[in-house]
Amino acid sequence: MDDRTLRIAIVLIGHLMWLSTAAIRVFRGEQALRFSGRGNLFIQLYQYLVWVPLVIATLFATGQAELGLEWQVAGVGIALVSSLLGAWAMWTAPRSRYPGIVGYHVGAALALESVALIVATAVLVLPYTAARVLAERRER
Repeated sequence: MDDRTLRIAIVLIGHLMWLSTAAIRVFRGEQALRFSGRGNLFIQLYQYLVWVPLVIATLFATGQAELGLEWQVAGVGIALVSSLLGAWAMWTAPRSRYPGIVGYHVGAALALESVALIVATAVLVLPYTAARVLAERRER
């Protein structure tokens, strides 16, 4: 598999979750972007901002590490399973979608051989996801 094919696969796999989010909003008759007026705007924008490191890595930071084809294929598999579980969780138990999002980022980092994405996942995505989960728990 070449890098272009892997990038396309990762983007398409990610759309399983992205399109699930959009479909749920349409199905429920919600606006695309709605702010509750409560809490931190940064936390409310999670569903849009959590993907920024992935987009940047997909466009600019691939092939930084030579992992080998088997690791890249494993990364695609991890990303696919995580995306499917994340999409399923969005429909059945929305608060449990976060492991799918994080798993997808890890799988994408392996598939794209991106050191930048694994660092961004550890430094940005994990803490941001934890902050979002804590904010949701406080709202309950």
